[in-house]
Amino acid sequence: MKILDIINEEILEHLLNETHKSIQEIKDLASDVIKEIAGNNIEQIKDGGIKYLYGIYLNAINTDKYGDLKDFITNTNIAITINDKWDNNPNASYSMLDDNGNYNPKLEREIDVYVEKLNEVIEEINQKALQKTGYNTNDLYMDLFYKLYSFLIHELQHAYDDYRSQNKSYQTKEFSEYKSKYMQANIENNINQDAEQYIKYLNLPHEIWARFSQAMYNTHFTTLDWENDDIVWLMKPIKEVLKDFKYQYNHFRQLNDKMKRKLLNKVVSFWHIEQDKLNEKNKT
Repeated sequence: MKILDIINEEILEHLLNETHKSIQEIKDLASDVIKEIAGNNIEQIKDGGIKYLYGIYLNAINTDKYGDLKDFITNTNIAITINDKWDNNPNASYSMLDDNGNYNPKLEREIDVYVEKLNEVIEEINQKALQKTGYNTNDLYMDLFYKLYSFLIHELQHAYDDYRSQNKSYQTKEFSEYKSKYMQANIENNINQDAEQYIKYLNLPHEIWARFSQAMYNTHFTTLDWENDDIVWLMKPIKEVLKDFKYQYNHFRQLNDKMKRKLLNKVVSFWHIEQDKLNEKNKT
C-alpha cells in the first residue's frame, strides 16, 4: 500500500471514530443555530414583517451544554447564511479553505443554506405572523426548522471535521484527484448532470461522514408499544434499523462495499449505545 493510501485510510478512520455523543451534539447544534437565527429575525416581525433572513456567526451559540463541540463553536469564525436557491445551487455548502493542513480557525468560513423559493417562504411566515396574535421566536423557529435542519447537520459536520482534523479531512488523495478533474470553471455546480463525477463525489471521505450524520437524524432506533396498559419505548431489531439507515443514507448503493460495511458496523455500535440508554430510561 502506498504511503498516500495509508494516510487517506487513517484520515477516514479518524472520521469514523466519531463518538455517539458528538453526533448528538451536531444535531443539537443545528437546532440551536435555527433558534439563534429565529431570535435574530423576530424583531423584523414586530416591525412589519421579514424582508431578509439574517444569518448568524456560529460562535454566537451558547456552549454551556456542549462537550465535544465546545471548542469548535467557540474558536471558529463561521458565518451561517440563508439564501435563495437557484437552479444549480446545492441545498447547502461549506466554504472549506484549502490551506494545505495549516488550519487557522480565525479565518472566516461560511455555511450557506439555499432554500427553494425563499421569498415565498418569507411571505408565508409574514402572513402567519399577521394572523396569529403573539407570534414569537418559537413560532419562527418552527417555521424555519424543516427548511434548514437536515442541511445544517450535513454542513456543520463538514465544518467540524475540517476543524478537528486541522483541514486534513480535505487533504485526501481522492479529493485532490476530484478537484483537479472537476473543480474548474464552476464545473462543480453541474454535479448532478455528470454521473461519473457524482459517484466520485459521493465517495469522498469527508462527504461520506457528513451524509452519515444526516442519515442518522432520520434513522429510528426505537418504537412505541403497550405493556400492562402503559406506553413503553422498545428498541427496533438491528436488521430493521440497518435497513432504515440504508434507506435514509442518500445514495448508499453508490458507496464501495468496504465503506458500506464500515458504516453499517458504526450503526450497529450506535444501536448498542441507544439500547443502553433506553434500558436506563425504562428503569426510571
